Amino acid sequence: MHLELKKPVVLMLAIALVCTSPLALAAQGPEPDPEAPSEPSKHEKLIARIWWNQPKKVSELQLSDTQRSKMDDLLLAYLEHREQDLEVQREAFSKFGAVLTGDDESVVEQRSKALTDAMSSPLRRQVDLMIEVVDLLTPEQRAGLASRYPKLLSRMWIRSVTPRSGLLPRGRGKQGG
Repeated sequence: MHLELKKPVVLMLAIALVCTSPLALAAQGPEPDPEAPSEPSKHEKLIARIWWNQPKKVSELQLSDTQRSKMDDLLLAYLEHREQDLEVQREAFSKFGAVLTGDDESVVEQRSKALTDAMSSPLRRQVDLMIEVVDLLTPEQRAGLASRYPKLLSRMWIRSVTPRSGLLPRGRGKQGG
């Protein structure tokens, strides 16, 4: 019996030794270097690609670092709400779909209104972002933006619904029979 108690203890020690051996630790990869640059977040990637951070537009419109920094802050604030907005949209779609084929028209209407509100709120937030960003430009910069990049002012800068959001998958415009 005394020998049987030792077997599990020896086995656990052997496992611990194998897991903490230099070979096992090397297989886990090196410890992250706190001084090394980290992978940019998805927000940082979008901020880096947005039109006011594109070198050609910065040069042509003579955007200052201060202007661009304020624009980045506005975009970041927008993006912080975006994930929550998408979740609200998913939930509203789900609730709407659950009652759509029901007999209670008032419930369908109520869910329809909630869905419309869920879809329009992020759109309003993005329109506000566009207004606030353009407000940071001087009159000359606004004129340059309008003359050089008119399409930029006539479309959304950020997709409201992403393919990964689960709301409107690409390539599935027509479903059903």
